[in-house]
Order: sequence, then structure tokens, then C-alpha cells
Amino acid sequence: MSSESPAWSPNGNELAYAAAPRDEFNIWIADSNGNLPRQITSFRDTSSPTYNPKTGSQIAFISGRTGLPQLYVMNSDGSGVQLMTDEGYVSSPSWSPNGQAIAFAWNRK
Repeated sequence: MSSESPAWSPNGNELAYAAAPRDEFNIWIADSNGNLPRQITSFRDTSSPTYNPKTGSQIAFISGRTGLPQLYVMNSDGSGVQLMTDEGYVSSPSWSPNGQAIAFAWNRK
């Protein structure tokens, strides 16, 4: 299984990462020792998870499920998925320290 983009939860108890056990990357969460992994997304081409550093209750991530990679935010249990961008090519999400904004790379073409 390939994995990439590990991100620690703010309390250090969990690790989110992108993994592709069956050819398509999705977001998984495991405990701090890498045990008890559970898949929390089921979209195609999903990567770059990053926890909201203020609350730990949200994860921003990138997914190409609608075509080009876009920015999404969801609850840390995988529920409440929201599309945050709708055009261009998005990558490298990063929460602000106060958890109120997300910076990302964006190619608008």
C-alpha cells in the first residue's frame, strides 16, 4: 500500500494520511502508533490532509473527484464534506494558526 502526506492531529493522538490500498488514494486516520487505521473518505484521487490546528475537528484536503484537484473541508470523522473551490488546480492546503483560514497553491488556468 502506498501512503503519503502524513499530518498529526493537534493533540498528537491521531495521524491522518493519504493511502492507496486499491490504486486510488483516500484519507485514512490511525492512532499515534500507526495502529487501528480507518478510511474516512471514499473519493477518487484524495490527498494532502491537514488538521485545523485550533480545534482538531476539521480536516482540509485535496480531491480530484470532480475533475481537477479542488480544496475540501470535512469533519475529522469524514462527515460534513464541503467543497471550498470550484475551478483551477488546487494543491498544498495549510491552515492558519488560529484555524480560521486555509492557504493553498492554486493554478487558475
